[in-house]
Amino acid sequence: MVAWLRFAEAALWPLVVLVLCIVLRGPIGRFLGSLGGRVSKLSVLAVSVELAVTEPVNLPWQGYAGDDIRGLVVADQVNNSYFSTLQQALGRGDDADYLVVDLRRSDEEWLTSRLYLFGHLLSKLKGVRAVVFVATRDEVGRVFLACAQVDQVLRALGRAQPWLSRARLDLEDVLIDRRHPSPPRAAGVDPQPFDPGSKQPEAADADERWEATKAGTGGRDSLYLAQQFLLSLQRTIPEGTEPPEGWLQLPRQPGRPPIIEHATWLRIEDLTDGLLRDVVEPDAYVIDDPTWSAEERVRAVATREGQFVALLSPSRRFLRLVDREALLVALGEAAARAT
Repeated sequence: MVAWLRFAEAALWPLVVLVLCIVLRGPIGRFLGSLGGRVSKLSVLAVSVELAVTEPVNLPWQGYAGDDIRGLVVADQVNNSYFSTLQQALGRGDDADYLVVDLRRSDEEWLTSRLYLFGHLLSKLKGVRAVVFVATRDEVGRVFLACAQVDQVLRALGRAQPWLSRARLDLEDVLIDRRHPSPPRAAGVDPQPFDPGSKQPEAADADERWEATKAGTGGRDSLYLAQQFLLSLQRTIPEGTEPPEGWLQLPRQPGRPPIIEHATWLRIEDLTDGLLRDVVEPDAYVIDDPTWSAEERVRAVATREGQFVALLSPSRRFLRLVDREALLVALGEAAARAT
């Protein structure tokens, strides 16, 4: 019986949402009446519901010398001297909902390691939940390609490139000051003598450290964490040696041996038949017709699939992201309270 009810709920929910949009056409007509504001209001039978329009994270990716941290940058340059404005932006306590990954025209805009790193950092420090992929097409910038939930992007990248997951674990070790275990002892060797004056280190909680880092109250500096992540992925090689497959050569540094990084460039094809094909949602969008009423816009968003739905211009230029799941919950709660 329970299984049947769950099946009926899953099958009928889209129809219920559509019926709500039609029956409550008057109140819903005022919902999202203006997409220019941060919050839109809906009054359903004297019940007020607020839906927060999602906010992007805006970061200054370039350092003072023009180096772009989304690309090939040596780990020890990822510090407050080179990227002071980025450090300040990461340190602000403001939240955001999604990250825009602009692949522009080329295949050398975002490294997989940088998408993994900042997807992880921003989810912890800003509450980012989604990634929107855009590119330049036919002289139109920020053309929508797909969107995805950030945790699914991280899992997909980690499966395809396991060294990224290992680097994240190294970062967590740095975050909580985890002590590495003592090396194994040979058979027949006694343990160390008991020292009654020694104290066991207090266990550190990763979530608490992330919160402290976000609040700036005793956690780790965000750029220091980024630097440690990249150090796990970068190595030196002898002069005249070609990077192995899956590694990229970083720009040469005066007086230093060649440095390589275990990463690849993110390609547009990775969204269709590559690393991220199983987690992105290329159809999670609505062309925002300027002649629509607010009621028609809400109906269009509510009847799409996925947690997030992108609003696009007629030229498919990305405009903003709507939390469709929050919209459905708000409509359902308003209707339930009104009955």
